[in-house]
Amino acid sequence: MSTAVKPMQEAAIRQYAKQLYLPTLSGQFAHLAEQAVKEKQSHLSYLEALLEGELEERSRKAMARRIQEARFPTVKTLADWLPMCGPHSGGAAAKSE
Repeated sequence: MSTAVKPMQEAAIRQYAKQLYLPTLSGQFAHLAEQAVKEKQSHLSYLEALLEGELEERSRKAMARRIQEARFPTVKTLADWLPMCGPHSGGAAAKSE
């Protein structure tokens, strides 16, 4: 493959992936293609790896979106509660005066 054709093909693949809403595929196809050549993988193995990455990323984002939309209460740690127990809180320190 000539050096002038490869960048044009990569740009076309990125554009197709963008139109098909496949952002992970767009970002990983070149790296996975090089890896597939080095490991002498078949075309089907390469395609499987691309689609698996896309599916994993979509699942991760969907879970993060659902957690955000659930609006769970924030988790408070002991450090969050300690300032409320200070000398100006009206607690035991104020009663000893």
